[in-house]
Amino acid sequence: MFAKSTRTNGYILHILIPELFPYHTLATPSLRLDSLEKLLSRAYSEDWAHSGWMASLFALFELPVNQPLPIAPLTRLGDANDSGNHIWLRADPVHLQAYRDQVLLFDTRSGFTLTLAEAQTLINEINPLYEEMGLQFSAPTPTRWYVALPQFPKLTTCPLPEVIGKNIQPYLPSGQDKTDWWKILNEIQMSLHQSPVNIEREARGELSINSVWFWGLGQLPNAPLPVRWSHVWTDEPLTRGLARLAQVPHSAVPANGKKWLAHLIPGEHLLTLFSPQDKIAQWATWLTELETEWFAPLFEAIKRRQFDAIILYPGQDQAFILTPAHARHYWWRRQRHWQSFISN
Repeated sequence: MFAKSTRTNGYILHILIPELFPYHTLATPSLRLDSLEKLLSRAYSEDWAHSGWMASLFALFELPVNQPLPIAPLTRLGDANDSGNHIWLRADPVHLQAYRDQVLLFDTRSGFTLTLAEAQTLINEINPLYEEMGLQFSAPTPTRWYVALPQFPKLTTCPLPEVIGKNIQPYLPSGQDKTDWWKILNEIQMSLHQSPVNIEREARGELSINSVWFWGLGQLPNAPLPVRWSHVWTDEPLTRGLARLAQVPHSAVPANGKKWLAHLIPGEHLLTLFSPQDKIAQWATWLTELETEWFAPLFEAIKRRQFDAIILYPGQDQAFILTPAHARHYWWRRQRHWQSFISN
């Protein structure tokens, strides 16, 4: 009931934390999160059929969850607010590493950094190669690159997050125009290999930016989005782009739950929380911070009836809904370890 739009005059808080559960095997068995465990143990759940956090966002903004999702124009809207009617493709900088009979892909979340100056230099070296084809590369951020296309290619791509740390061969672009785009990819790799930026990076012992990854092809949806949200709170470009498309107010994520509650107005609010870049190494620390800075104050606030419901989307096939009545009167429910709620 609450996971769908309610058009309420009360306060309903939707929180998407897509990496809350996936890395649970890395946490020690002794890691207990008291407020999160109370929230999950006293909440009731609804089926949430949208696989992956990007599809979840499309569903929360009441957009068709069709594959492949047009991620590039929406993140471009979030990054630069200039998507217009262009056809966009992400061309994110990556490092490819040959290992035996495989080529493994790593991006900036895998442990290397890239400055905006380096990104702009590399983009300036790539662009002259494709002026006659009408392709225009750009880097509004160091880690998210884009290419504007004159027409739609017959191309199917795989989202970058699904390829990180894997052999790229099964995930390369496919479709009728794949040969043309494989050629473009090879040419870009040759250009990057010769770039002074990469020569300097390797001299410093840093990983080179020796390829890009194409994905997220599409244009902005034509139909206006339903104005569901009173406010969207995010540091993530896809969510920010969707908020701009829906023309709803949006802000950066506050420092903690107490500060968030202080800024709320009546209506439905969407908050997205993502793990640190080095998510595997810092995951347990991040969970502990979520417990103290977010789950604890939010659980106490809902017990005091400061808002009407909290809906938690933890990156699996269920959404957890907690109301003040459940928080206050379901204390007798056995408090379960938070990891016991993870779907197999």
